[in-house]
Formats: sequence, structure tokens, C-alpha cells
Amino acid sequence: MFIRPATPSDSDNISSLHVDATRHGYQNFADASYLAQLDQDITPAKWAEWLNDSTHALIAFTDDSEAQATGFISFGPIRTRIKEDRGIMPSWPGEIYGLYLHPDHWGNGIAQALMRAITDPMRKNYWDKALLWVIDKNKRAVSFYEQMGGQRVGKQQADIGGKTVTELAFGWKDITRIK
Repeated sequence: MFIRPATPSDSDNISSLHVDATRHGYQNFADASYLAQLDQDITPAKWAEWLNDSTHALIAFTDDSEAQATGFISFGPIRTRIKEDRGIMPSWPGEIYGLYLHPDHWGNGIAQALMRAITDPMRKNYWDKALLWVIDKNKRAVSFYEQMGGQRVGKQQADIGGKTVTELAFGWKDITRIK
């Protein structure tokens, strides 16, 4: 496996991974029409724009030939604070925006490697504490973040394709302690 920083030129791979993983991972709780139109919403052009802005991302490949992208993780400054975090300075300065793997690579250690790989870049940007949001019905992801040492620190309601879902916030008080 080979992990490197993602660039706007990776937007096709990232978009495809994002759509494939979402369709497969959300199929038991998201509306089928929402899943069917994902490729219209999660486009390479949007990912290229996000990667040119403040979104940081790492992308994983099966090997250093970069022939097959297997997953990515995106992160940066906090975007969605938990409701209890009302101070001027956020309690959780960093956020993991998304972690997506092609379903063929679930359970192969890639997600753990990507989570561990963000610790140095997050620390260098002073995002030493971080959180992420995950849909509570996504039991596989909830279990994974618990295994990685995340603590439940909040929840909120969100709209996913016209359905209201509960999102859980998982936090790491020290990003270097991701397991």
C-alpha cells in the first residue's frame, strides 16, 4: 500500500471512491433514489475545487505505481462543531471530513493506515484535537471509529437525501493517540 497527499489531479479517483463507498455503505439506510444520483452530486470538478481550497486529503493506492486507488481521507479545520462547543476557540480545532474506501478493500487495514497517516499533518496545523461525524445507522463505521479510540462527544440531526438521520460525533482529545 502507498499513501500520499491528494492533489486536484486525483479528483476523478476520489470522486469515484466516494460514490462507490457511499452507495455500498449507505444502502441499508439511505433512499435508493439518493444513492442513484450520487455521481451527479459528488463530481470530480467539486473534488478538484475542494482540494484547491482548505481541504487536505490523503489517497491510498494498492502500490507505488498508483494504478489503483483504494481509499482516501479528507480533513482540515473544524467545519461542524458539536452544539456543546460554544466558545470563541473551538474545543475541537480539527475535523476529519470523510474516510472512504472502495468496498473491495474494506477490512484490509487501509482505513487504519489512513487514520494514522493524518496525525502528523493535523498536528502541524495545530489540529491536535479532532472530531468526525458518522451516521449512527452505519454500524460498521461506528464500530471502526470506536476501535480507533474515538469517543462519542455529541450528536445532531442531518438530512441525507431527504431523510433525517442522526449523526454521532467521535472525538480524539489527542490526534496522535489514534489506535
